Amino acid sequence: MSLNRREFVTLTSAVLIGCDRDQKNGSATSATASVPTSAPAEQLADAGPVTSFDKDDVFDSFREQGFFVIRREKKLFVLSSICTHKGCKVRVADDLTFFCKCHHSEFDRDGKVTKGPATRNLARLLVAVDERDHLLVSKAGAETSPRAKRNPRSS
Repeated sequence: MSLNRREFVTLTSAVLIGCDRDQKNGSATSATASVPTSAPAEQLADAGPVTSFDKDDVFDSFREQGFFVIRREKKLFVLSSICTHKGCKVRVADDLTFFCKCHHSEFDRDGKVTKGPATRNLARLLVAVDERDHLLVSKAGAETSPRAKRNPRSS
């Protein structure tokens, strides 16, 4: 599936309207959506049918692609699986919190730092639902390399 920016903006706008309507009607599959105006199509991931995420859980099958799909209390949201300390992939703990094996940072169920050395929370990624009822994830907001953003002279 390939969407250009205009198609993504149109789709996301329709989803926003639909999510607002569904929330008012008490829909079980409301997803957070926003318009990433600079998200190229290659930074979109199709996570599959929304019905694949039908129970409260953390779905880690997209960890290597840079994100987790989380369903909690009838809502879907997506967190980056990239640790904000040095860019390692975080893992899901048994209690559905997150931890980084590289330097032992820990994050709560919402991706907020509970133990450093990481000082920034896991990024919440933008999502939309397309006409096929598939969850689309914009990886544009994910931190891919915290090291690359540092000035090497400031270390």
